[in-house]
Amino acid sequence: MKRLSVIGGALSLSACAVSSPYPTYEITKNPDGRWPSVGLQVNNGEVPTSTTCHQYGCYATRDDVHERFLKTLQRSGKFQTVELNNAFAPYKLVIETDSVFHDSGFLGFTKMLLGAATLFALPMHYSQTYSANVTLFKGNKPVDMFQYTRESSEWQWLPIDYASYRRNAYVSIANNLVYDLDQRDAFE
Repeated sequence: MKRLSVIGGALSLSACAVSSPYPTYEITKNPDGRWPSVGLQVNNGEVPTSTTCHQYGCYATRDDVHERFLKTLQRSGKFQTVELNNAFAPYKLVIETDSVFHDSGFLGFTKMLLGAATLFALPMHYSQTYSANVTLFKGNKPVDMFQYTRESSEWQWLPIDYASYRRNAYVSIANNLVYDLDQRDAFE
């Protein structure tokens, strides 16, 4: 019995990724070759980081939205190359992302205090909107614009990897972007 409770406790405390509730898009390979090389610039090329310190040590977090877009575009197999912040690529995708919490200031603060008091043992519900504005450039001339939004109903709880909601939203937006580029023949 003791062994079973130890295994159950370990499983409940391990971080679980959340399955994606967002739409997926069927991306087919180009029969006549690949699209040209594209430079990718996400949020002006900046990668925000933050460091938090407390009595038990410090840890750093880094925003990985640019990596989600880069990997999704590379895995699509549509482009010759996809490079971050390449200003000399024949085409450029400039992406501005944003995320907005929908909880009011007082309610959000109350949830944060309750979570901290219980060491996040109680599940807390949050609503958030993720958005991306994408502009496709040929040289320095804008060719096309795309706007995407994903609404999210999220739970923050100890065994849930809270960052997986954000990752899933931006991977879905990147897949949607590749699909739309294909549908609009953006590189013709």
